[in-house]
Amino acid sequence: MRTFLSLFILTVILLTSVASAKPLKKVEIWCNDDIYQDYLKFLYGRSPLSIEDYSGSFSRRDVVELVLLQQLIVAGGYPARFELNPTLEKLDRIVTELGQGLDVVPGSTFFESDMKGQEGNIFISAPIIRKDEFIVAVYMLAEHPQRNRISSLEDLRRLVGITGKSWHRDQEILNDLGVKNIMAPNWEMANYMLEQGRADFVLQPLSAEDGYVINAFKDVMLLPSEGVSVSFPNSRHFVLSKQPPANKALYQALNKGIALFRKEGRIQKAYVESGFLQPVIFSWKDLRRQNNE
Repeated sequence: MRTFLSLFILTVILLTSVASAKPLKKVEIWCNDDIYQDYLKFLYGRSPLSIEDYSGSFSRRDVVELVLLQQLIVAGGYPARFELNPTLEKLDRIVTELGQGLDVVPGSTFFESDMKGQEGNIFISAPIIRKDEFIVAVYMLAEHPQRNRISSLEDLRRLVGITGKSWHRDQEILNDLGVKNIMAPNWEMANYMLEQGRADFVLQPLSAEDGYVINAFKDVMLLPSEGVSVSFPNSRHFVLSKQPPANKALYQALNKGIALFRKEGRIQKAYVESGFLQPVIFSWKDLRRQNNE
């Protein structure tokens, strides 16, 4: 697969057949460059609008959301001409810029709590991942002596969790649960600190690999404490600025598409096939809900 790399903004224009009788309207989508590269490899020359099976090489939540966003807008009847622009800018900084009128649509979803203070300035779509549907496992070094001995919140409280510096929801969840946690600057350092014994576990979506393994780096292998999970009480949404005049119609089409896909079960299908949602995790004990009972 030919990869398009440049120091400049890269653009892929997709003409949607649904709008053949209408003038097409540009919809600029920003995504992180690593997501964009995996997106191109996942498509392997296919149109994102043709995707019905979301599984396969390079499929993951962020990639599938980029595909879904375009499908939802078109399904809602908006005559879109999509421009995908990879960026090195962190998408979590874009919410403030959207509130100031930035005329792009982020290609990834955001937790509802990420939009605090901007609700009057941005359109927030209907939930893509609903409350309590974002469920993670408790990952530890494969050889950690406590890995298969966690059956309750009290067991988790005896351990130390680690989060990335920007993983605000993970930090909030662990603090609310009364679980000690420390921060690492990034994913790589978090794994290094696990290997060094400075922390015991990290929260991660259940891997689609055999045995749910996450190969962190080098010879470091992470495995879940099977049977326990932690759900997030936050929903995730697509967002766009309210200032550009065309965005109200775009927002309405997006929500219409979400309603259609939700009715067909296609949203959950996409997340399951991408490997983000592993059905088995719904049968595991949710430690956060246990804390609220």
